[in-house]
Amino acid sequence: MKNLNREIRGITLIAVVITVIVLLILAGISINMISGENSILNRAGDARNKTQESQVEEKTKIAIMGSYDNDSKLNINKLLTNLNSIENLDVRTTEEGGIETFPVTVSKGNKTYQITSNGQLNKIEKEDRTGISIGDYIEYVSPTSYVDIEQNWTGITSTEKQTIHATNLFRVFEINPDGSMVLIGVMNKDDDVLAFKGSVGYNNAVYTLNQKCSELYKDTSKGITARSINGEDIEKKLSQSGKNRFASYRNDIINNLLNKEGLSENGVSVNKDDYTVTYNNIYTNCPDLFKYELDGKINGIATLGKIKPSQSNSEYNGLTSLTIISPKPTSITGKQTYVNTAMYQSYFINPLYYDMIFVDKVNYWVATRYIGCGDTMMGFMLGTVDGTWFSAWNLLISNNNNLTREKIVCPMVTIPSDAKVTISTNPKNQTNPDGTAHVVQ
Repeated sequence: MKNLNREIRGITLIAVVITVIVLLILAGISINMISGENSILNRAGDARNKTQESQVEEKTKIAIMGSYDNDSKLNINKLLTNLNSIENLDVRTTEEGGIETFPVTVSKGNKTYQITSNGQLNKIEKEDRTGISIGDYIEYVSPTSYVDIEQNWTGITSTEKQTIHATNLFRVFEINPDGSMVLIGVMNKDDDVLAFKGSVGYNNAVYTLNQKCSELYKDTSKGITARSINGEDIEKKLSQSGKNRFASYRNDIINNLLNKEGLSENGVSVNKDDYTVTYNNIYTNCPDLFKYELDGKINGIATLGKIKPSQSNSEYNGLTSLTIISPKPTSITGKQTYVNTAMYQSYFINPLYYDMIFVDKVNYWVATRYIGCGDTMMGFMLGTVDGTWFSAWNLLISNNNNLTREKIVCPMVTIPSDAKVTISTNPKNQTNPDGTAHVVQ
């Protein structure tokens, strides 16, 4: 009986071991079916991704179809409005000389498409940007080495030609979800300067800066575009502390005016509800472009309000006959937008943006128009970075005082998602100054 019990226990132990082995094999098969390379989960994920991809395509196509004008031309403004209504869709336009144009890039997840001006929707394969970070240095050699400036666009009457030469070194300012990158030029205080003067300079400055950066740095064969840095590039990177500083400066100007005596005697009135200032005295000269600006009034009538301060206007691009409005208005109203403040790293969401934008001893133009409200006159200004200060300089004052200013030019270059970049294994950046730059091929 003892021997029989031993045999039974031995058989039972073997059966348990075999059962466990069988169960492990079955479990392995089940796990592989659920999570393996060709598993149920992966197939379900692929199906979900394909469904999402088809939904993105379908919604984008519907947006395109609803964006045509009566003349059967695709309207980029209607298209952007329709695309931005699609949930979680990243939408980006091409900027040619500072003006939004086609192709329009849309992306969601790992899928990226381009919309052409004739409404075609093309899927594009984006390059892997792994290894590239914000603040890294990138070498980009433009096919154009220099551009000349049409003097009559700048308000400068000198016969001496102004010329801007290309820089080859940039830093990564943005890496977008679609794989495209925005680069900011690494500027040097000895770079070529560009001068603007008076009403003509104010009218054409944003257009000239964007247009010349485009001509100097674009590479059509690679889809690379360029423009000048503008105020929006800087303000959208501000931390709450930086935003508060900008707002307080603008508000303090108006509050100080409200507390001044004798304004009405000089024909000046302040509206504390919308923080605008109206000038009714003899100092009411203003540039032709002012009639297109936002938040302004001429003779008490709201301006056309077609363009933001950092936009070019197709109705005046290159029209150098524009000087000041004639006959002179009896009153002009403007909103204080000018800021003049020292900048600090704490003013930015990432200290790297401060390091890239505010390079000590480098003074350059910012392609944005600003309005400065004084106690007797209004100033028409162009934005600047002056070392570690954000500011703007008067080109025209409403007493018809025309001023000449000169700064260097800071380009912003956009590398499309399918452009190839050789990625350095030892990238040069703020913390690794001895590294090597990535290179745009």
